[in-house]
Amino acid sequence: MNHIKLRLIWSGLLHDIGKVILRSGLGEAGHNHSQSGAREISNIIGQTEEQQSVVECIRYHHMRELLQSGLPSDHPAWIICEADNIAAGTDRRNKPGEGDAAVSGYRFDAHKRLDSIFNIVCTQRNKNNLEHEYPLVYGKHDEQHLITPIERTAGGKADREQYAAIWRNLATDLHSIDWQDSNYLNSVYGILDSYLSYVPSNTDQTQLADISLFDHVSLTTAVACCIHDCLEERGIRDYRSFILNDVQAFRNEPLFFLAHADLSGIQDFLYTISSKQALKSLRGRSFYLELILEQIADEVLTSLELSRANLLYNGGGGFFMLLPNTEKARSLLEQAYRRINQWLYNQFAVQLYLGLGGAPATASQFMQQEDTSANSLRDVYRDVSRIISVQKLQRFAAGEIATLFTPVKPASGDRECRVCGQSGQLIQVKGTDTSDTDAYICQTCHALIELGTSLAKGSAQSPETSCVFVVLKDMHTGNLNLPLPSLTGTHYLATMTPAQTRKLLIREPEQIVRIYSKNHGVSGLSIATRLWIADYNHCIGKEDGAVEFKDFIEALGDKGIGRLGVLRADIDNLGRLFAEGLRGDAPDKGMYETLGRSAVLSRSLSRFFRSHMNHIAVEGNRNLVIVYSGGDDLFMVGPWQEMIDFTLDLREKFRQFTGDKLSFSAGIGMFRPDFPISRMAEITGDLETQAKQGEKDQIALFGLESSSGRTTCKHVYTWSDLSDHVLPMRDFLLESLKLDNEQQVQFAASMSFMYKMLHLLQSPDEKLSLARLMYLIARRDPGNQASITVKEHYEHLRKNLYTWATNKQTRKHLITAIMLCVYSSRKRGGN
Repeated sequence: MNHIKLRLIWSGLLHDIGKVILRSGLGEAGHNHSQSGAREISNIIGQTEEQQSVVECIRYHHMRELLQSGLPSDHPAWIICEADNIAAGTDRRNKPGEGDAAVSGYRFDAHKRLDSIFNIVCTQRNKNNLEHEYPLVYGKHDEQHLITPIERTAGGKADREQYAAIWRNLATDLHSIDWQDSNYLNSVYGILDSYLSYVPSNTDQTQLADISLFDHVSLTTAVACCIHDCLEERGIRDYRSFILNDVQAFRNEPLFFLAHADLSGIQDFLYTISSKQALKSLRGRSFYLELILEQIADEVLTSLELSRANLLYNGGGGFFMLLPNTEKARSLLEQAYRRINQWLYNQFAVQLYLGLGGAPATASQFMQQEDTSANSLRDVYRDVSRIISVQKLQRFAAGEIATLFTPVKPASGDRECRVCGQSGQLIQVKGTDTSDTDAYICQTCHALIELGTSLAKGSAQSPETSCVFVVLKDMHTGNLNLPLPSLTGTHYLATMTPAQTRKLLIREPEQIVRIYSKNHGVSGLSIATRLWIADYNHCIGKEDGAVEFKDFIEALGDKGIGRLGVLRADIDNLGRLFAEGLRGDAPDKGMYETLGRSAVLSRSLSRFFRSHMNHIAVEGNRNLVIVYSGGDDLFMVGPWQEMIDFTLDLREKFRQFTGDKLSFSAGIGMFRPDFPISRMAEITGDLETQAKQGEKDQIALFGLESSSGRTTCKHVYTWSDLSDHVLPMRDFLLESLKLDNEQQVQFAASMSFMYKMLHLLQSPDEKLSLARLMYLIARRDPGNQASITVKEHYEHLRKNLYTWATNKQTRKHLITAIMLCVYSSRKRGGN
């Protein structure tokens, strides 16, 4: 990376660091945040001419001071100043309904906390005006705790002591950086992410404060690099004149290129496998796809000498990045599109495909505050979406189509991989008979199982014992050697401990392309990028290593049906939210359709599903495995009862996280451990679809039934119906069984009684079945010889069952509750 670009990135990332110092009270009296930041960074970054130019960018990033600075017209401060204006103009908005009204007294409140991005979300589900904010946290707090927005109160504030602690720790970490080495870019980016993600960028009381300081400096850096590259391509070094001669004309220039990648074929790649070692394989496969997208994004950014600041969002099977609208960037993106798809075809045939394209954009479109019919940011997103859609429809050229239908002799005769069914590059699994075709597995699937095992083993480890994912130029003996796409061919993924990685960095630094750490920052690895991964993996009695399906059945013990619970869930109406805007049909909706807020919303949801999921599972000490949890959906496996309880807990945490603005629908299927994983995924996906019918925000249980040519689920409930009605009924019935066991009185106790009730309640002839039901219950009358307690208990049971059975809605609740009781109480054996 050239020195000018490196200085520009350092300047963009550090330009507003003085806000932390100013709010901490540690700055020099009379200094503004530009002066405070420049003074402190000067002591950290060094005294060379290049390093001091970064300090000058920080000191003069406001136009009034820059015009009086005497800096030459080719100084990067001119670009940083304009990039800061664009980033601020993109995201600074008055609060809904406040217009331009000023707060009496001083407008800026240094104690203001970061607003939740969901405050401005306006959906049909919930249009409440309750405001939520984040506590001021930093460092490893986010790695170790669930950070949830809290309702704003008059006494809630960010105090000076908290800011002082942030600055002292941040300054210590920044002192460890080699500011002349571009390899430290990821370290600085990760450090700022840790310390500034819950610090508000703007504390103006009349405006929203839902953009963090980290998000603002990231966007400023991305914009600055795009401006620099466009001017460089045109041979313009007089930055001052080009920007200032006509600011509006400059901002109408299409200097930016909004790029989008979308990976297709994910479902087939994940679930079209055998059930042998399925959990390890699934976890490895889902993480592998995430790494492929991270690798592609980093390959593009590295080739263009850009930092991760230009990666706006990565998750949910795709990413958005802000690139310069240069010939070099557009050509590189086209080249990446062709080469990566050829690589995917060579590795996985037609199973996976990457849509990769973009559209030009202007600063004016980013900064637009009115919802106009044309030339808006929404139009840019639509253009990008249209380009990706066309690519998917025309994914093969004529010559490539001919190749698809050319027969190819299997590389391994009649043998196939026992996991994916492919016949190439088969190896024999150790310890199996050579005549057993199931003993063969392809090299990629074998490596993916090992990757899944590595993820499971490292799910609860400390940073120093956790797994680090190293991308290498060449294969590494004795490691995974999973292929990853590169713009120059193929790279290879290896898993190592941090200590092993440090040794390799010393011994063979030229072999290491990049490093990814999981959920932790790792000291001593300057080029590492931290990835948030939902990797919870726990089953009682299986404390070490990867959990398998059979382990969950064993964890259920001898009582209850031996079934897995498989959960799939997806956020409701998320596509509509992004298509129609955060404010829905509100009159002011155009003001809040900003580049930064779209990215923050996406990243917030991704953080919930990738990171917070782990904390929620840990808090409940849950027996479950998170197979996949990404941008807006998830796939989990565990004992069936545990999955129902956990899903209710998860839904409540999600409601709190979004301020009840968003919801998700879920399906939970129940399966034998040897049931084909592809069918588990398909059936549970169908249950999720059933839950999304009507008003959505529901859960569908058990399975599907066919009736009158239609496939339906008879156990679909709103979350409140399940938690407030169905489960209390279940608990009441289970308590009745428990009382019977203690008192040894024969009423309502046998499984046959439960089955008979279930049969009668499901009968289409409601009048006749009700009479028979009451007769069935009457036969369980304990009689006059029973104790008062037992008779009272029976009478309570009889009245409840009659009341529930005579109402259509509660009758449905009762059927589900009885089924849950039966599944919970059934003796193991033959089920």
